[in-house]
Amino acid sequence: MWCSISCLSRFSGSALREVLLGILRGYGKTKVPMLLSVIGMVGVRQLYLAVSMARQRDIVHIYVCYPIAWVSTLALLSVYFLLVRKEMPGVD
Repeated sequence: MWCSISCLSRFSGSALREVLLGILRGYGKTKVPMLLSVIGMVGVRQLYLAVSMARQRDIVHIYVCYPIAWVSTLALLSVYFLLVRKEMPGVD
């Protein structure tokens, strides 16, 4: 039961990130979402691994870095979406 809840929450966050990316791309906002995705998925992950592996080398840090990157990317995209949604026609 715990595994299914954990997997569901991880994949629903990932799906929400992809939906936000699709909305922004559909409205012609392509460059900033791309940069935010790279910063969140690559930059945050590499920064986390550099800091955590310097303190303690453990495989768990590699497993944890993926959800951290997903959440950070979702947060970045959500903030950007809230900032530009007034420019989008038909979005309240």
